Amino acid sequence: MPMQIPLYQLFYDGDEKPPKLPVSSRRKTDDTAWGNSGKDARVLNRFRRLLSRMDGQDTKLLFSTAQQMASKPKKAN
Repeated sequence: MPMQIPLYQLFYDGDEKPPKLPVSSRRKTDDTAWGNSGKDARVLNRFRRLLSRMDGQDTKLLFSTAQQMASKPKKAN
């Protein structure tokens, strides 16, 4: 059974809703962002398709592994 409380109440201490954050003035179609064009866009699209087919347990394992890899200190060459 899902909880019937707004998500902000879990992270915000107060009786009123928190103020809305300003929206970034950056263009949404920024051509310099990774995955917007060319080979990067094809790779990103493939990741999206493959991730959408994973079940919850596999997704959790993948993100846990990625988090561990990202937190390890890099070795000096």
